[in-house]
Amino acid sequence: MTVPTWETPKSVVMPGITVAWGHEFMRDSRDITSRLVQGSSPFSIDTVSPDRNFLLAGAGVSMFTHGGTSFHIGYDVQVGENRYTVHSINGVMRMFF
Repeated sequence: MTVPTWETPKSVVMPGITVAWGHEFMRDSRDITSRLVQGSSPFSIDTVSPDRNFLLAGAGVSMFTHGGTSFHIGYDVQVGENRYTVHSINGVMRMFF
């Protein structure tokens, strides 16, 4: 499979996509017990039970300069959860020095 790339006189630009399926095998909620540093009584918090299946998808573009510096910007989403949808935007810059 070939990835489409665009070459300019100073860099190479390459798009990318990712898709993944997640499955939670341990479906139970957890009981977390804590106490404050000042010596308080212990208290417990019950977590919510995680959803069984979810989809992770993302898209981004990377640019590699001929001088060795690279840049990446991407967007990711996690869907399939009953209570929320996760969105994230990320950026990366790598350079040699």
